Amino acid sequence: MSGRWSIAMAACWGVWLSTTAVAQVNLGQVPAEIAAVEQVDRRIDSMLPLSASFVDDEGHRVALRDYVGDLPIVVSLNYSDCPMLCQAQLRDFVAKFSAAGMEPNTDFQLVSISIDPHESVERARDTKQKYLELSGKPASRDGWHFLTGEKAEIDRVANGIGVSYTYVPSRKEYAHPAVFVICTPEGRISQYLNATQYDEETLRLTVVEASEGKLGTAGDWLALACFVYDPNSNSYVFAARRVMQWGAGATIVMLLVGLIPFWIGLSRRRQLDSPRNAHEQSDVGQVPIGTDDSGTQGGTDELETGA
Repeated sequence: MSGRWSIAMAACWGVWLSTTAVAQVNLGQVPAEIAAVEQVDRRIDSMLPLSASFVDDEGHRVALRDYVGDLPIVVSLNYSDCPMLCQAQLRDFVAKFSAAGMEPNTDFQLVSISIDPHESVERARDTKQKYLELSGKPASRDGWHFLTGEKAEIDRVANGIGVSYTYVPSRKEYAHPAVFVICTPEGRISQYLNATQYDEETLRLTVVEASEGKLGTAGDWLALACFVYDPNSNSYVFAARRVMQWGAGATIVMLLVGLIPFWIGLSRRRQLDSPRNAHEQSDVGQVPIGTDDSGTQGGTDELETGA
């Protein structure tokens, strides 16, 4: 399958994804057990439960702290047997980060945690390989992490990031929201992306912002100075207040810089004037020995005349 065809397929998945909120939504009324997990409790600035333990797609025992390093961490709750939502979410993610000129292991670490405690390592490995091939970036393999684990550990992460999920026995499927949790390199939650509404530029800016200065161009950081993420629109919007604050700060800085030559010149004039003033003050009121105030000689001669 060609790269263009893969991107086109991913775009189609994205359109389909925008019509649903959870894995087993069909046309008609949303079941109550599904509606209960649609809301996400955004826990900005909270830390991931870094001690949560899983098995990675290579069969190694790992903890979330193992992904702490130099790159932002993108966390998602999925499962390989998900019939629709997870596939659409991850395919669309591949299309978006490719369009943004980004890739795993260079710009971020992707950590997809299976919410199915019965999922095998082999199944997770196959899922990783599928999306790695879809991306067309085999060199990014070390930036993709598909984890499986016990329900208690899965719940620790779900509770820690404020994302709910539930098993629906009647459908033999899991209900869960489609969301990416963007974290800083040390594992602090920076932002949430609703996987049904974001674009590639929003993805890029959220990852750059989470990098805390380690990624991004001057243009990216200028945009972040003027725009702020709006969770309602799932995009960055113009922040007039922030721009005004930046403008006021820039004005003060320019004023201070403009005053520097004046301060330097004033200091130099004071330094030059100080020795001259001191010399003039030392001459004032001094009378030579043997003279009166008029400068005439006095003393012994006057005494002799008087005698």
